[in-house]
Amino acid sequence: MAVVVAILKTIGMILLVLLALCVLLLCAALFVPVRYRVTVETKDEIQVRCQISWLLRVVYIVQETLESGIRIRIFGIPLDRFKKIPAFFRRTKKTAEKKEETKETPQEEPEEEPDEGVIVTTDFSDERVKPNPLAEKPVSGDRTDPPKKKKKKRKKKGFSFDKISSIITFIKDPANKRGIRTVKKELFALLRYMAPEKIDGKVVFGTGDPCTTGWVLGIVSMVPPAYTEGLRICPEFEEKRFQADGYVKGKARLIYMVRLVIRGYLDPDIKRWIDQVFGK
Repeated sequence: MAVVVAILKTIGMILLVLLALCVLLLCAALFVPVRYRVTVETKDEIQVRCQISWLLRVVYIVQETLESGIRIRIFGIPLDRFKKIPAFFRRTKKTAEKKEETKETPQEEPEEEPDEGVIVTTDFSDERVKPNPLAEKPVSGDRTDPPKKKKKKRKKKGFSFDKISSIITFIKDPANKRGIRTVKKELFALLRYMAPEKIDGKVVFGTGDPCTTGWVLGIVSMVPPAYTEGLRICPEFEEKRFQADGYVKGKARLIYMVRLVIRGYLDPDIKRWIDQVFGK
């Protein structure tokens, strides 16, 4: 009886440890921030480097240039190496099966050599070469290939003003105004949480026309990040030019996204929109 109690106690401890690890991983995924950094340099051409890291770079994602692919590292190991693990196990399984097949196949007994006094002759004069029936058949020139299936051309959906009018009607509907205010409020809150913590750099631009350059500068000045300390925007009124050097970094937590989804689903107006979209 004591042995059974000890076994059950050990199993309970193992399950408790696994449950604690799952809760710890879930809390880490929700509350540990995901850090991002975007670096822009202008030499001969614009170069953009994006970095995303989580939990002291346990997960690290980087893209050196816009043309290059995305590289993912987990615990410092490239993700491509994890893809090779199943292939390695498949190769080891195949080699094990081949070894078993070689063991199961019986070894062929060596043929007995004839005595020295006996002369063995083979006469192939009676063997006749059978004609190849496929070679004798002439290839008919009237052979027709099976008809090819015509590919149906998909009609490209063009721009429709009906969609815009339906969106405007949806926004102006008094029954949707409260839900739209809720969505706008939550999205602005999410953007505030995910906004960059630091922006440092210098942007020099010019369109070649002083009037157009001043117009673009006025529009850029309306954007709040343009007033961020550390970002310098310098217009060039005499020549056409663009140069940008600097970086942007910040962080975001997954718990904000989860909270946004939960609040949206509990809101009666948004829930009604979801039911209408999915036809419930």
